[in-house]
Amino acid sequence: MTEEFKWKLLVWNVLAPLKVEAFIWQVMYPKVLVGMELIKSGVSLNLSVLCHFCIELPESMEHLFFSCKAWSPSPSRRLKFNIDGSMKADGSTGGIGGVLKDEYKHTLMTLSLKIGSGPSIMAEILALQFGLQPFLSSAWVDRFKLVIECDCRVAIEWVRSPSLALDCFKVWVTYLHKALVEGGFCFRHILRQCNIETDSLGKNGAVGGNLASFVL
Repeated sequence: MTEEFKWKLLVWNVLAPLKVEAFIWQVMYPKVLVGMELIKSGVSLNLSVLCHFCIELPESMEHLFFSCKAWSPSPSRRLKFNIDGSMKADGSTGGIGGVLKDEYKHTLMTLSLKIGSGPSIMAEILALQFGLQPFLSSAWVDRFKLVIECDCRVAIEWVRSPSLALDCFKVWVTYLHKALVEGGFCFRHILRQCNIETDSLGKNGAVGGNLASFVL
């Protein structure tokens, strides 16, 4: 970044909250602690240094903020299942939402299911399982690979490293990890704002009945 950049005019102009201005400064001077920057600083990472959104390239500043294609359609011969789990504030009942789309963004399946009581992370783990089951029992399994996207980072980290999971969830997480390793499935984290449709379906499932639609 050259000194000619007009910080006072373009950034420090009090038109945005201070935390936004500070974040812009961090991006411009690469000071955001993304995976590659942590490695350069000598920090040992237990998780992969790959971008958590696309799971394809290292998480560098340039990739994460300017070139990541995480929001593009799934690659050829892959289906993308966006899922979300929702639980009422008192934990009395929850719901699961899901939308399955192909590489052309055609919707192949939607679901909104009611589940029982428990913590919110349980809803997220069950949602990941429900993302697998309809696919495994369909004709798609012989023709496509599956990418499952979820906005719960903890759930995705547990699937990738089952040892991180709480004991009461390890049976479910181990099953999902086996699918990841042996079945060639891809589980990846996305931002909540990219999962609005499934979030709505999950909340509807928590308060209503079960609903599923398929396009074969």
